[in-house]
Amino acid sequence: MRRRIPGLVMRSTLIVGLPGETEEKFARLLETVKQVRFERLGVFTYSDEEHALSSRLDGKVPKKRAKERQKELMLAQQRIAGEWSRSKIGETIEVLVEGPTVCRSVFDAPEIDCKVLLKWIRDAAPGSFLRARVVGSEIYDLVAEPLSTDS
Repeated sequence: MRRRIPGLVMRSTLIVGLPGETEEKFARLLETVKQVRFERLGVFTYSDEEHALSSRLDGKVPKKRAKERQKELMLAQQRIAGEWSRSKIGETIEVLVEGPTVCRSVFDAPEIDCKVLLKWIRDAAPGSFLRARVVGSEIYDLVAEPLSTDS
């Protein structure tokens, strides 16, 4: 997909520790995450819900092990996201202004994904768009300087 769609950013959300998730299945999941290299990834741990059918399944993963798996996946993702963020340094991107120094790029879902942290904004109201040059990164977030406040 990345060869056919330049600039593609892939996002997903995973749940680890589902009933029946073995060490082998988790190892395959971890390897898949490393191969696919999602630019944005959220990882959560499974928990029983009172009326959910899954709460009656056998093969429960201990909560401690599920948390360890979540941490392991997120450490792998942190490396991937950091590499991707650093690769954006020097690029010009369009951002949506959310606040005095916080914006979102076209890659980011509000309140879920990363942010673009602007060094300063000239007269840009929340909800406006502006172009910014990426000058740094903080693992998940990009650091940028605005180029204009044209909407």
